[in-house]
This record gives sequence, structure tokens and C-alpha cells, in this order.
Amino acid sequence: SAAKYGSLKRLTNYNVGAVSPIYKCFRFGKDENPIFWEHYFDGGAHEDGLSEFVNEGARAGRFNISVDTFLSISVCYPSETEQQKIADCLGSLDDLIAAHSRKLAALQDHKKGLLQQLFPADGETTPKLRFPGFEGEWRENKIRKCAKLITGIHLAPEDYGNSGALPYFTGPSDFTDLISSISKWTNRKGNTGNLGDILITVKGSGSGSIWKLNLKEVALGRQLMALRPTDIVEDFLYFFMETRQRYFANLSLGNLIPGLSRDHILDTKVFLPDPPEQQKIANCLSDLDALITAQTEQIAALKTH
Repeated sequence: SAAKYGSLKRLTNYNVGAVSPIYKCFRFGKDENPIFWEHYFDGGAHEDGLSEFVNEGARAGRFNISVDTFLSISVCYPSETEQQKIADCLGSLDDLIAAHSRKLAALQDHKKGLLQQLFPADGETTPKLRFPGFEGEWRENKIRKCAKLITGIHLAPEDYGNSGALPYFTGPSDFTDLISSISKWTNRKGNTGNLGDILITVKGSGSGSIWKLNLKEVALGRQLMALRPTDIVEDFLYFFMETRQRYFANLSLGNLIPGLSRDHILDTKVFLPDPPEQQKIANCLSDLDALITAQTEQIAALKTH
């Protein structure tokens, strides 16, 4: 919703339901189109009328307004016929967004299934699904034998800000490959992640979450480490790490403050096929990721429209 306050939502999934006292329910008359009004309020067109009445409550960020005051604000609206026309237009766009969202969910589910089948399950040495032309056992290894791990370091507040030579990532909330989305910068290199590295959250909330870095170089805070492939196909290692995210998250919970050590990561067991099969698996999953990204961007464009 574009509305800052006075948010309204139409009940569509249930015929009846219990509602918290902080919410109020009302219905429009038979000559009004509820879908039109849902989009009207969703766009925040009523905010000018509300702004002079809204009072902040005891809790910061929560605003209070009475039902009588809300119903007293003036609104501009068209005839029933034009309301229907607008509702049909925006409703069809909602249906299109919903259809594309279902397609995105199907692609994401398909990827989850492939990740489970293209890598060996716990206790197994070969995967359930293999591409034609590949056979034989995968060899057991540890991540320390095929990748380098770079530990992030803490920077004092005066060492970073909204400008600088390098992006500075302090945790998973900073993960992005868009320069325009970066909020923290620094001139101190310290320990850095490079293009193609796999960033791993190793301290605090989100421990075990990963990110494939497509920026040239970023400075890493102590909450992060960067895994740099040395003797393994880059994207094969990334997708293997995706299959281990839950394992790492559970492992981190054994500490008072959730966290992972270097040995937790470097001693993780990985089974490796020959490089051509690694590349085939990496290409398959990378192509699927590209479809998921394109679908996500299409949904964002439709929402913006």
C-alpha cells in the first residue's frame, strides 16, 4: 500500500472473522464499488484529509484516529459506472500480478526440488538426478581443500558513511548487487569480498544466510565472511552452499549469540564430481536463477505500473 496511515483492506478470503479492537470494520452502500474504494485507499488518496486529524499514540509510529473522524473526511469519487471501469482495470492488473506471482513460486519450488536432487542427500555419495553422460562416484572433500575463507573485520563508525571508495557490508541486510542500493561506504579496505565470492553471515540474526557477490569488491564487517573458490567450479560451490543454509543456521544456534566459526565452514563435507559435471549442474541452476530474477523483475514492473 502507498498509504502512510489510514490503511484499509477488503475482506476477500473469509465470509466472517474476528477482528482485533485496534481495527474497525465497515461496509459501503449498495451503490458503491468496494473494489474501487480498496484501490482508492491503497493509493493514499485520502491522506490529505486525514493528516490534520491523526494523532500519534503512546507507542512511537502508531497513530490513532476515531471512526467518526475517519468517516468525516471528504473524498472525491466518480459515478458508479466510472468506479466499475476503474475497478475492472486495476482488478485485471491484480489478476495478472497474481498469475505471475504463482509462476514465480512454481519456479522457486522447481529450484528447491533440483537442489535436493542434483546434490547428494545426507549419507549418500551421489545425487538422485544426473545429466546424461555422467557416471561414477563423487569424491569426498572438505571446503577447506577447494576454497579460501576471508574473515570480515569491524570498522568504527567514523570509518564509514554515505560516501567512500568501497561499499561496506555489515550484515545480510546490506546484501545487494545494485550500487544504487548501497547505504554504507568506506575508504578502508580491510578484508574484502571480490566478484564471484560467496558471502556468509556468521554472527547474529541470519547466521548461515549466503549471497553471491556480483560487485567488484566490498569491505566486509565482522558479521560476514567471504568464501572464495580455488579448486572447484565457482557456481557449483555457491549452489552447494545454498543446500547447506539450514544446516549452518542450525549449527549457529548452539552458541549464546548465534554464530559460525571458520572451522564450521571450512570443515563442511562436500562431495565433488569431475569439473565438467560440476559445470553442467552450475549452468542448469544458473539458468533457473536467471528465470527467477526475470520473473521477479516483471512482477515489480507490474506493481509499479
